[in-house]
Amino acid sequence: MAQHVPLADDSYEQDYEKIKEQFNKKLQKFNTSPDQNILKELKRDVDDAQNTIRLIEQEINSLPSNQRNGQGNKVKKLNKNQLSQNNLKIKIRRYRDEVEKMKKQFRDVQQHSKDLSDLVGNSTDDSDRYNSQGNQVFQKLSQQNKKLMDAKRQVYDLEGQGNTILQSISDKNQQIDGIIRNNRDITQELSTANKLVDRIHRNIIQRKATLYAVIGFLLFCLIIIVMSWF
Repeated sequence: MAQHVPLADDSYEQDYEKIKEQFNKKLQKFNTSPDQNILKELKRDVDDAQNTIRLIEQEINSLPSNQRNGQGNKVKKLNKNQLSQNNLKIKIRRYRDEVEKMKKQFRDVQQHSKDLSDLVGNSTDDSDRYNSQGNQVFQKLSQQNKKLMDAKRQVYDLEGQGNTILQSISDKNQQIDGIIRNNRDITQELSTANKLVDRIHRNIIQRKATLYAVIGFLLFCLIIIVMSWF
């Protein structure tokens, strides 16, 4: 597992962690009680997170080469300069993956909000005797939407963990190429890691299959609810 590599100024990293925490809280609040103002705040948080990541990248690129490379210390077996660079790359790549997940989550809730708004807008064109039923359908759809978003969030979390592990293994493979002649035991460790990757892929496929089954069931329930309303 990659060790923490501090930047020259950790304030950007702290800002990013605060933005991510605020986004997750607002996302949970929106799933419970959809609101357009919260949706706008989610979009603003995604933009702020992207800008902060760019600032972190600029800071890393502006560091002196000896600071990025771990002060240029000599080593016997492993090149610590290369390890420090790889750790910085892993960190910024992890931040990018997290921002991409935030963007996916925002697009999902944005689309669900539009679908719910369209459904409610069409319902209000009917006569007054359907208003009460329309409110009940909206509440049920909101509940189903929350369950669906929770299921998607679990899949995103699992995919994010899998991507982090896969990327970490990929970086380790590059390090192994340089020292394989001095340490043959790494071959066994790599084989174990590849088995772990296979298990992770199988788990992801199983989770996705379960998610699709849940989505299909929820859509079936939704169709029944709408048909019973009409």
